[in-house]
Amino acid sequence: MKKILWTVTFIPLMITLFLVRYLPDKIPGHYDAMGNIDRWGSKYEILIMPIVIIFMTAFWHILIWKFENSIKKSSDDKIIKGLKSNIKVLYIAAYLMLLQFFAIHMFFVYSAFESTDETKVMVVDINYVMNIMIGIVLVIFGNYLPKTRRNSLVGFRTYITMKSEQNWKKCNKFAGIVMMIAGIVIIFLSLIFGEKMSTILMILVILLALTVSLLYASKCDEGEKE
Repeated sequence: MKKILWTVTFIPLMITLFLVRYLPDKIPGHYDAMGNIDRWGSKYEILIMPIVIIFMTAFWHILIWKFENSIKKSSDDKIIKGLKSNIKVLYIAAYLMLLQFFAIHMFFVYSAFESTDETKVMVVDINYVMNIMIGIVLVIFGNYLPKTRRNSLVGFRTYITMKSEQNWKKCNKFAGIVMMIAGIVIIFLSLIFGEKMSTILMILVILLALTVSLLYASKCDEGEKE
């Protein structure tokens, strides 16, 4: 999986290096919160995102390496099984983030091709695209969250969930369901309201999901005390 991850990671850079020669010399360099172009820059700025993606994959690689190193040091089959499960979830998270940023980057490339000196606003509403992508990521990752095992790096980690394996399993299962529901709600609202679906509303849905998960975790802890 590691070789596939790195291969996919370099695809955005290869595509962009091929396309950059056909881009106009001046492209939108930045947009304000309303989607208005407030800066124009060199077409080579379009290479920044693919490079960021490479560094992101390096970050995920370090996390995965940490778990792989722990497997080598352990002789407990139960611990090894849990570590392998966490590694699988980390790979899923890495692929989801990679595909999300790749999709957003390609919309920026498309906008760069379509924009002219007369263009005042973004050709494609990136916030709208990001909302839908984040919703999809939440649905998929929420499905894998219950598969994590108690650890200090990945999963729904709080003081309460880290107290016991029972707390971890119950709370991560619940948080995963809440995360999937939040993702579906975000996608639904984005499709219904389109560009009117603000990032603020998307953040509010995520904060509500986090609050509900934390409240459930506190109840789990009370159950443990009883």
